[in-house]
Amino acid sequence: MKNWMRTVIATTMVFGINAAYAPTALEAQEVGGLEDLSQQAANPLADLMSFPFQNNTDFGLGEFDRTLNVLNIQPVIPLAGGKVITRTIIPFIWIPDLAAESGRLSSGLSDIVFTAWYVPQSGSVTWGVGPVLEFPTSCWRSPVPGRWGSWPTTSGRSPGTQMPLT
Repeated sequence: MKNWMRTVIATTMVFGINAAYAPTALEAQEVGGLEDLSQQAANPLADLMSFPFQNNTDFGLGEFDRTLNVLNIQPVIPLAGGKVITRTIIPFIWIPDLAAESGRLSSGLSDIVFTAWYVPQSGSVTWGVGPVLEFPTSCWRSPVPGRWGSWPTTSGRSPGTQMPLT
């Protein structure tokens, strides 16, 4: 029960931070309009701080029709005047026992993935390169074992495209 309360408190704190940094419509008009803000939000390498949440739910798993849930908290924080963009993925997992009829729920923090891109000035195409680091932060009750990892990453976006090239 203590782990559940910690998760609720941490999630509430992140929501509070998100609300404190969320731009208002007036701020968006001062910066260049809602359309400009919308284009920046679609660019993963934009000099824009954001705190998105992604919830993935899988239904109908196993013989007893169980439900798995993963909540990813993904703060994107630009540093060094937008030349370094960081994104951290903090996953919270809720998974039932798929084999037992009881469906006992396991939950906890899974491995945290940190990505940093160096974004040079390059005209109309925005691109970045950097490392991805995976940290073994799984809780002792987490169904996913902790592991270390690192690999390179690139990302880019052309002004005419809707989706980033990652």
